[in-house]
Amino acid sequence: MLNSIIYEKIFIRSATRAGQRYMPFLSADMPNIQLKYSRYIDALLLNERYVDSLKLVNKKLAEYCYDTHCFKPKKVAKSIDPFISNIYEGIENISIDLNDLTRINDYKNFVNRVKNLIENKRFHYQHLRYKDGIESKDKEHYGYLENKYHDLFDTIESIENQLDYLKHQFLEKPYFLVLGEAGIGKTHFLLDTTKVLIEHQTHALIFLGEIFKNDDSILETIKKELCISLSDTDFLCELNEIAIRSNTRFLIEIDAINEIDINAEKIKDKLDVFISEIKKFQHIAVVLSCRTPYQHQLIPNLYDFFVFVLPGLPQDEALRQFALAFDIQPIELPYIMHEMSNPLFLKTMFETITLEKNRDSSLQVSKLLAKGNESIKELFEKYIIEHSIHIFKAKKHRLLLWNDVIKPMCKLNYDGLLKDKQYELTEASVIAIVDENIATDILTKADIPDSKSLVDLLVNIGILRRDIDYKSKQEILKVTYQKLYDYLMARYIFEVMPNTKSNVKEEISKAYEHLIEEFKYFSFIEALIVEFPTRNGQAEVFDFLSRDFLKKYGSNLMRSFIDGLIWRDYRSFSDRTRDFINLALRIDFDTTLECLFVLATKPSHPFAEKTFAFLQRPTMKERDLTLGMFLKHRLSDDNPIGLHLQWLYEHDKSKIDIRYAENLFIYLQWFLTLPIQDTRDQVTNILVDLGTVHLEALFSHISKNHMQIDDDYVNERLVGALYGAMMRLRSDETKYDLFEQISSWLYDQYFVNFTTYHIVILDYIKSIIELTLTVRPDFSIDKERVFKFYIHQKNDFWSLPSYSKSKDFLKSHSLYMEPMRMDFTNYTIGHLFPGRSNYGHTKNYNAAVLAINNRVHELGWNSTDFASLDKEFSNYYGRIGTNRIERYGKKYSWISYYEYAGYLVSTGQINPRDFRKEGSESEFERFWAQGVDPTFPSIDKFVRNERFLDILSDENIEKNIVNDEWIVIYGFARDKSNKWVEYSIGTSFSSMSDSFQYAREYKTFFGELFWSETLFKNSQFDICCNYGSADYESEYSTKFDLMIVTKEIANELSIKIDFAENLFVDSDGNQALKLFKFKNDEEVQEFTLMKRSLIEEYQSKHGFTLFMTFEKDNRQNERECFKKKYNFPVRENVIQNLFEFMSKIFQMVRNRMPKWKDTKIRLAIQNG
Repeated sequence: MLNSIIYEKIFIRSATRAGQRYMPFLSADMPNIQLKYSRYIDALLLNERYVDSLKLVNKKLAEYCYDTHCFKPKKVAKSIDPFISNIYEGIENISIDLNDLTRINDYKNFVNRVKNLIENKRFHYQHLRYKDGIESKDKEHYGYLENKYHDLFDTIESIENQLDYLKHQFLEKPYFLVLGEAGIGKTHFLLDTTKVLIEHQTHALIFLGEIFKNDDSILETIKKELCISLSDTDFLCELNEIAIRSNTRFLIEIDAINEIDINAEKIKDKLDVFISEIKKFQHIAVVLSCRTPYQHQLIPNLYDFFVFVLPGLPQDEALRQFALAFDIQPIELPYIMHEMSNPLFLKTMFETITLEKNRDSSLQVSKLLAKGNESIKELFEKYIIEHSIHIFKAKKHRLLLWNDVIKPMCKLNYDGLLKDKQYELTEASVIAIVDENIATDILTKADIPDSKSLVDLLVNIGILRRDIDYKSKQEILKVTYQKLYDYLMARYIFEVMPNTKSNVKEEISKAYEHLIEEFKYFSFIEALIVEFPTRNGQAEVFDFLSRDFLKKYGSNLMRSFIDGLIWRDYRSFSDRTRDFINLALRIDFDTTLECLFVLATKPSHPFAEKTFAFLQRPTMKERDLTLGMFLKHRLSDDNPIGLHLQWLYEHDKSKIDIRYAENLFIYLQWFLTLPIQDTRDQVTNILVDLGTVHLEALFSHISKNHMQIDDDYVNERLVGALYGAMMRLRSDETKYDLFEQISSWLYDQYFVNFTTYHIVILDYIKSIIELTLTVRPDFSIDKERVFKFYIHQKNDFWSLPSYSKSKDFLKSHSLYMEPMRMDFTNYTIGHLFPGRSNYGHTKNYNAAVLAINNRVHELGWNSTDFASLDKEFSNYYGRIGTNRIERYGKKYSWISYYEYAGYLVSTGQINPRDFRKEGSESEFERFWAQGVDPTFPSIDKFVRNERFLDILSDENIEKNIVNDEWIVIYGFARDKSNKWVEYSIGTSFSSMSDSFQYAREYKTFFGELFWSETLFKNSQFDICCNYGSADYESEYSTKFDLMIVTKEIANELSIKIDFAENLFVDSDGNQALKLFKFKNDEEVQEFTLMKRSLIEEYQSKHGFTLFMTFEKDNRQNERECFKKKYNFPVRENVIQNLFEFMSKIFQMVRNRMPKWKDTKIRLAIQNG
């Protein structure tokens, strides 16, 4: 009866009825970006993709438990708790069966029980770990078990989340409701999903709601569309049998149920009958879509449905794609309004911009939209006017659409409100206005398809839209965007209302109280409050309302006032507005503060500075308690604040002017108060990018706000961003005077006058001064004081307890002190004292733990105030997924730890040199944990992610290690397909080096390469050094590990980093080094090449001979492992022939003397 041909035929028919999509850029090459939500349809159908997803979940959990069970720790003698084995066995017994999917619920319940048991076990071992009288080896064992159970808990929790994600509740209720506002993309989401399903041989039928506008039932209409004459029951039985045979469900989709009829009760009755019939058949699934908020009036038993609200488009990507489709320069402004996610709104906006540009080719779109939300109101008016120009060619008609349609509609709406409170216009009333004011011959001149009347024309061009008023049961017409029409209504109302210029207060009060009382539930009241100050000398409407009236309606009016803040004209903000904003903060703090944060992104806004001052007044503790939860819940990409932050991160900072940058430096610092690693790194990265463009403005911000922000979590990153920007600008000679000015100020504030002991801040400042000295050697400063962190301050900053007291205290508390906890006290603080044994007690260590803990509480942290906040911010260990989220207690602990570390160094109690790695000759070592590399290098741009050699073979490698322009100075290659053959290549100026053990330098910032004193000195014979970053990594800050030339060679040959071009360059700006890194399942390649002319230049100065080592290791036959070492004076080409000759001799010796196969033979020609 039904087959794929029929499904496709019905699909094409529905797609044709739906018409063109609002997203003109979508094509076969760019699929619908909302299609990712089709996973819900997979779950609804219980198809193989859904089952495969469940199997993958099951497999992941089983594998993890197996790995945990089999893992034998080296340092722990006792075996792991057998309980984990039981978990594994239990999971093995649960399997996803295609023929019995009801077991998914059993699986879900099992995972839930396991999760609770694991949590109990974890707390059990935690209790044993801190119990008095436990030996250190048992503590270590219990700590290990606690960690394993914590990791297992995280895994099972993620599995549980995945099960929720897979929507197993569709097992019992296969009914799916897609909601969304007009134009959000519901229709094409369902069409595109259905197209994919049909291509995968799924039984799916999709219909548009408009075909059900008749007296027939829904099933009767569907059967007519399919040309089927069965009864309803027989028809559904047939669909059910088809689904059973296919081992899935039959899918029926109805899009836009709000268009089924103009009468809400009729729609509700039709759907009620339809769903009641469907419920009799287990293998039939239903998907409905409905425009919000009509689902409440239309759908019987809404609880039967799984409801999904279709999100709009990602704003930044949508703006970029629409600009490309309309051939408009990408908009260089952040948009933080909900409408920017709506495809219909974006289409309307870009059509208007196109018309504007056609009239004025010099128009700059960014300037047109520079006012943000307020400009959208103006743009909508332009849209109406421009469409009238576009459609009505005759000059006398050009403004008719605005003057003779929209304004009369506003008048009629207002009159209707006064009479019967009917807010929307009937089609008949709009037709009367149009017919009265616009000549019918315009219809033919406009030439818009499917426009049978002037009202059709206005609907088809997107100015009006048809809708249903479910109270009056009539079809009505609305302006496309209700909020914008509200402002048009408000403007008309102001023309007929009393005002401050012509009327006394009593007259104004009476008129507006009557208006608000009559229409308090209508959305244009917000527009009245917003527009009132611009038409009444900056007075607020509240000033004209009586006290009794405000007591009655004030709460609702304040909410409208808050919602309207971002729509206000700049000029309408006054001191009186500030008073009502303060009141709003008391009524609804979070919503009001969100509006203020949005306004603070605009540099010329009068309330930007006031908002910043408001945030700066509290102490660190008060600010954290206020801002912490507020910002945490607004960092997602569906919130204006999160969207703006992401836009700033991705945006080209060179296009941001100085005024905007100055505002951003203030705005962004508040995000640095959060204990969220990714957010702090993202914001710091933005600050470095901005500071590179506007270095003086960044320094000015730091110097102006010095000592005003009592939060070193903020100050640390601000100074770090300053250092990062200066490292990027080290080659810019025009900045050297500013470098000196910055260094002088920092030296005075931090080393002459005491500011903080915070060692990370002091390190950044030391490094800034060191950088300045490398470009201005004559810069006058006490270098010894800076490099040894000598601070002119009495050493009584820390109140240190006596050793006996601290020892007893620590012993009784088992090293567990809120908020620091075991790992922080043992490993982080313990690292300050070389030679101390793990979990050991020493006098200095015990004093440090107590002193840091005291400082934590002195800064403001206490368990009473922060308990709920810390619990909300993180789980027990403070890590959620890949984005590290720490407790506020950890934030205060880090600040105190860094202060104490700086105190110990500045007072000479510890020496950074004591922490140096073996062989290091540096005067300074970063021995503390680093948070981020302030250079934020794009390592993937400096290193080519490609093969250096297409074929790994002796001949090919030897041929490519040297050519006329480049020489390999380091190389490593591994080929799994060729029996795990490995090649290593090394180059040096010394014939005595037999191995590839290069010097390694870590805790280095990328921008410090080649100049910083923190880098240790290398042998004069070395060419390469292995540089790597500290152990940190987040989404916005990655580690690096590079084999490049040593600092000594780089300095002599003037090799430096060009951050603009992402290259290592010589003094002439030409590329000096090439780096290749490639890795897949079969092979690994890592090669570093140096320009041949640079090696020859160094060689000619020092008379060294270049030695190259080539090593091959075949893991399948270790007897083939050998090394070849050549001396290679690259200055003379004649040596190439000698090189080849000597290689042949070497091979001959090896082949004829088997017992020499593992013998190293050195062939050398000294001094050329």
